[in-house]
Amino acid sequence: MPFTYSKKKIYEYLETKITGGVDSFFSQLEYTFFKKDTSSVDGKKRVNIFLAGNSSRSPILRKVMEKKIETALLKFKTQYNIEPVFKIYSPLDSDNVFDEMKELLNEQQLPQEKIERKLKIYKNEKQKPTGKTGVAFGLIDLVGGNIKVERDNTDVDKFIFYLGKEKIDIGIKIFDPFPFKDAEFKGKPEIGKLYSIINVNENKKAYIIRYTTDPQCLSEAGLEAEGTKLKTLNFPQTEKGESIWIRASSSKEIEYVLAKSEEDAYKKIIEKRQTIKFD
Repeated sequence: MPFTYSKKKIYEYLETKITGGVDSFFSQLEYTFFKKDTSSVDGKKRVNIFLAGNSSRSPILRKVMEKKIETALLKFKTQYNIEPVFKIYSPLDSDNVFDEMKELLNEQQLPQEKIERKLKIYKNEKQKPTGKTGVAFGLIDLVGGNIKVERDNTDVDKFIFYLGKEKIDIGIKIFDPFPFKDAEFKGKPEIGKLYSIINVNENKKAYIIRYTTDPQCLSEAGLEAEGTKLKTLNFPQTEKGESIWIRASSSKEIEYVLAKSEEDAYKKIIEKRQTIKFD
């Protein structure tokens, strides 16, 4: 059976998918902008974006990224009164990456001998870094001395999902992250801490919570509820004045109980807790 396709439609499909990823990247960048220090260039915030991986060589990504930067510049200036300087660096093995590396090294005002040595390493096929080894080399060069490399324990130390509920906004169902007190990110509970998320109704025994890994849920535009997953918290019975309390026990699991106060929740979480795993 012959298969027909339109190059234009394939291009549009790829551009839509890539745009979604770029939107998520900038949503997370915006949310954490004031928590992370960036280098300064002429008094302006400097944001270096390093592309890595085979897919990042696509001209579609560069086009979408540059278009997004235009809107981000305007938004950052009007909402936060800052003018960030975005610089996109091509992935390793790209045609123009050598010139970009030379420009970046000169910008750092390194001795010419050191610059030539670094560029010589890149030209050596056996020693040429990949995106991953490039990060390792960069860390060693930045910190100096001896470095012991260990497995990243991010998956153990932090809960990886955003938790929330569904709300209606101008007729559209939107994912609404729970405002966990003192958590680093809205919607992400700190492991080991108790949080009250929902006040229950006396006759209602099942409650739906939604979850996602997409940081776009923190953006001004938000994330539609249909783009998230859901879990149901079930209880044999509920009482007036009770709330649902949760505690993240690992990167993908929470414990939950019904309680009327935080003190009550601490007692119940030991003996009467139920658990839910997220995927």
